[in-house]
Amino acid sequence: MKETDKTIAELVTADFRAAFVFRAFGIDYCCDGSKTIAEFCTDHELNPKEIFDSLQEAYKRPLEQNFDFKFWPLNLLATYIETKFHKLAKKQVPLIQAALERGIRRHGKNFLQLHEISLIFDQAAEELSQHLKREELILFPYIKKVFKNDETRQLLLGKDFSKIQRDIENLMLDHEQEGEYLTQIRIITDNYTLPEESPKSIRLIYSLLEEFDISMQKHMHLERNILFEETLNLLYPEKAVNLES
Repeated sequence: MKETDKTIAELVTADFRAAFVFRAFGIDYCCDGSKTIAEFCTDHELNPKEIFDSLQEAYKRPLEQNFDFKFWPLNLLATYIETKFHKLAKKQVPLIQAALERGIRRHGKNFLQLHEISLIFDQAAEELSQHLKREELILFPYIKKVFKNDETRQLLLGKDFSKIQRDIENLMLDHEQEGEYLTQIRIITDNYTLPEESPKSIRLIYSLLEEFDISMQKHMHLERNILFEETLNLLYPEKAVNLES
């Protein structure tokens, strides 16, 4: 398959260096992952050649740790996501909320955008907390049990799956909403561009928010474009399940 035919999600899955290029062009590689670059550019009046040229430049840079998650056993991938990204999000959220609270208290009159950012982030954090719980208590244990042994696999690939499928669809909707919250914050902060003469507390807030944004995009990409889709394909190998259809 040519690069021009691959979806945005497929390009990121194959080589995570592509994610940094997409971020530079304002492309959400999680929620827009089902589109090709050409399709995205048509929708947003961008030049696809610029993006492909940037990808070729990115691929020349040293390749850091780049796991091929597409071929990981799903139980291992679920454990990795929970251990790395769930724990990271649970650490990041209270730090950002505390930083926003201090920033509003000290500089709220001069940096009015902090109030709007705080409202959006608090809503995103509340919904994310519920999202993580549903994954940790329902979906991830299911995936891990499926891989426990053949007997368990046969039992679990039966009547329970319709409920799991609904859970996955609801979790996908969560991703779309979380992506919308991140987009709103990017717009308000002008992609985390610091206002002139920003005090240290504002610099810290913008830095924490950008770090959270980056980790959440990768987190949601691994779930949406690999874990969820492959969980469905596990049960319907004769069908190419596409969660975007």
